Amino acid sequence: MSGRRTSKRANKARHALGWLLLTVAVFSGVGSPASASPQRSYPGGIAELRLPKSSANLPLVKFGLREPVIIDAGDHWRILVGIELDTLPGEYLLYIKPAATDSEASTAKFTVQQRLFPLQNTTPERPLKIVHKHFSELDFSNSNQPELPLQLPVNWPDQWSRNFGHISGLEELQQEVDDFDDASEADESLKQQNYISLTTTALAPVIAPQNAIISRVIQSDEGLATVFLDHGRGVYSVISGVANLNVELGNGVVAGAVIGKLPQQSDIATPHTLYWQTVINGVYVDPWLLADNEEPQN
Repeated sequence: MSGRRTSKRANKARHALGWLLLTVAVFSGVGSPASASPQRSYPGGIAELRLPKSSANLPLVKFGLREPVIIDAGDHWRILVGIELDTLPGEYLLYIKPAATDSEASTAKFTVQQRLFPLQNTTPERPLKIVHKHFSELDFSNSNQPELPLQLPVNWPDQWSRNFGHISGLEELQQEVDDFDDASEADESLKQQNYISLTTTALAPVIAPQNAIISRVIQSDEGLATVFLDHGRGVYSVISGVANLNVELGNGVVAGAVIGKLPQQSDIATPHTLYWQTVINGVYVDPWLLADNEEPQN
């Protein structure tokens, strides 16, 4: 193995083991103060802040170039910020501008601390990492307020694996380059997994985790589909491994609606696995956090 490859692997491993737990410590800037809960706030997780309402109009909130999810919670706004899996240590700012044009902006400051993830030397099943960063370019944009929590996309899973955030060795994995893969990373020996897998019986119904618009459908050569569901205001589900699809681009679906089934295997004793990813403000976040997303109490 070349020195270049060894160096890249070492750097990737150090980067992976340096993934961080985001602890949010917010101070009030000029204007309305925001308060935050550190619960669920880690790389691949969600930072949640509470912003008092100054009007019925949505405030302008920015995290870098991204716009976090804003939910009307009655007397305040819930702000959900998706945190990248490879977030580095340091301090970050959330920019907040109330809807009133004469109101001054405020900032929320949060600090990223260390969190370790285990290495796995097994060869995981595909898809390893769906790479689709341009959610603003999807065919439909759902401006409705997202309804949380999400539900699991299968009705009766026999078992499931929480793989989100783990690092897997890919020495023997020959990656295919398609709509989902990042070709520039195809030769890396370590790669992050950012999905959860749900294994259940053949022909089990696959359901919409919440109200959504079907914003993209990609069919594989094996007859399986990857379905993008726009839940509103930048919250998406991406479900891979669906057969017998009964929805199409642009359809509206309600929570629990059947969108397809798990395929029938040639060996009836072999279970089938569905892959589920969730997205907030263009960042893939741990789906379990959106499946249990009651507003935390400070």
